[in-house]
Amino acid sequence: MDCFAHTLEGLMVEAIANNGDFFWNVNAAVGPGQPNLIDDVELVRFGYFMMRQSPEANGELKALKPLLDMLDTKGDFDQSLKNIITVHESLRGGTQDGKVSRAHVTMANRGLYDRKTSWIILGLNTFMIDFYLYPRLDLHTRCGPNLKTVVKRTLGQK
Repeated sequence: MDCFAHTLEGLMVEAIANNGDFFWNVNAAVGPGQPNLIDDVELVRFGYFMMRQSPEANGELKALKPLLDMLDTKGDFDQSLKNIITVHESLRGGTQDGKVSRAHVTMANRGLYDRKTSWIILGLNTFMIDFYLYPRLDLHTRCGPNLKTVVKRTLGQK
């Protein structure tokens, strides 16, 4: 797996290239009692923002739609994000721990942590990819300021 990451003043979102696929990963878990690094939180917020615009938000993830509609893409971990993660976990199955964990993708696990369920952050990337300038999340008007800074630096932009 080819991997590159960029750290800026203690903030870290990780960008990973795996067999030609690119995805954004959190550096540390986002959820109650977790590190909740601000750029990680804004990455998760942005992924959920992009989810609310998807067809799934009016279909299989419809129970999330009212919560997603109230979510801001910037800011620290809060009750609204906690509620979204909890409901999302209940809808998708798999581990119900109330957090978005760091993905550990290998050739062996193929992005599935338990042989059937992918990490939430990988799922959120599938919604972020709908942004036509992906992986340049910093160019989206709703990208949080901390995430924007890290994305620009990670991708070598000023």
